[in-house]
Amino acid sequence: MNKITIINRKNRIHSLILPLVIMIMLMISCGSGECGTGAADVKTVVALGSSSIVNGNTAFAKDGAIKRAISISVAEVVSSMLTRSDLTANLGIIYDNVLENPQKYVVTYRLLNELDKSNHYIVAVESKVDTAALNALFTEKGILNKKNLIPKVLLLISEQVPGEILPRYWWGKNPLPYKSITENAVAAYITNSHICKIAGKGDPRPDPETLGITFDSIHDSNAAIKLGLEINADIVVIGSAVAKETLNTMGDEKSYQADVSLKAFRTDTGDRIASVKTKAVAQNAVSETGIEEAFNKAGTLAGEELVAAIDQHLIEQNNGPGIIEITIKGTDYLSSFIMLKRIMNKMDGIQDIQTKELGSDQAVADIKFLGSAKKLANALMLQTFDSFGIEISDVKDASLTIKFVPVNKTKPVSKSDIEAAHISE
Repeated sequence: MNKITIINRKNRIHSLILPLVIMIMLMISCGSGECGTGAADVKTVVALGSSSIVNGNTAFAKDGAIKRAISISVAEVVSSMLTRSDLTANLGIIYDNVLENPQKYVVTYRLLNELDKSNHYIVAVESKVDTAALNALFTEKGILNKKNLIPKVLLLISEQVPGEILPRYWWGKNPLPYKSITENAVAAYITNSHICKIAGKGDPRPDPETLGITFDSIHDSNAAIKLGLEINADIVVIGSAVAKETLNTMGDEKSYQADVSLKAFRTDTGDRIASVKTKAVAQNAVSETGIEEAFNKAGTLAGEELVAAIDQHLIEQNNGPGIIEITIKGTDYLSSFIMLKRIMNKMDGIQDIQTKELGSDQAVADIKFLGSAKKLANALMLQTFDSFGIEISDVKDASLTIKFVPVNKTKPVSKSDIEAAHISE
């Protein structure tokens, strides 16, 4: 047998072995559960798990630690998929169908490291969580479908014209019968937008007293939210429309200005999702007609701004909370950062704050926020601070920078303030 023949036989063997090796690798890969799930349907999470070692049984403790890490990973993915209100409203469903058997939603996992220390077994586990299966479950149980329903909006807009001491309204104490031009204009714009429906518009209107709801004032937002819940409204809009005669005249014609101020609240959480202020001017020789035109114009503008705000809120709700990285800078920034975290812990939309880095001249933190970095920046601008001011810059899709501007004679931060700020997170 010559040398050329031997080489040809080797080539034929290689050509047969290579496809066989590829087939075996594919079978192994599919056996791990990754073939049937696309990369977009899997989320990789690394988590730590710990379990006590009882009677020297390290194998049992190791198994318990791995299960704990897997459970933490699945819970983290669930939290990232659902909004705060979805989580709280459906906690029983989530526990029974997911958290009681989290391994069901793990495509595969890998033990990264393990440690036997202080009578505990500790593991680091990388889990690939099946988000497609979780999404199917939440859709089946009606959790995700709730986002796709058109929300219902209850409008409570008082209206006041020149010459009248008190505004007219249909709810609360001593209501006066009236047909609100502003409310009709707002309702018309919302209805035409097709993103919301109007609740409580029929005749007769919902009676708060019959439902056991008391308004402490005309624009009592807490009572308005309760009324919204009673009639199954998802959003309550409460506010005022006030008209006045201006000094402008042209012959018999006069100008009339209408100012509309509204606030929108979610009824399930009580969170304020929009604040709207608009004004419009109309002129007419007949005062009643001029006032009506001004109310109609201002109401339409308010409806336009409300629809934009509600639409943005619904988009953010469907997408769920995201992580925004903030960089903190400034001379002696740490004291101010502690106080800022304390305030941020109470702000609407912020679900978690995790400090990533603490340096000598700056810090970096991750904010779990229901909205964009721009929305977070706007919310921070509305906050007031006694001992410092803030300069916000470099606002991008998922990050921003805050620089503290100290006020003279700033008092040192107390121990209780530091604890309240959760700086160790």
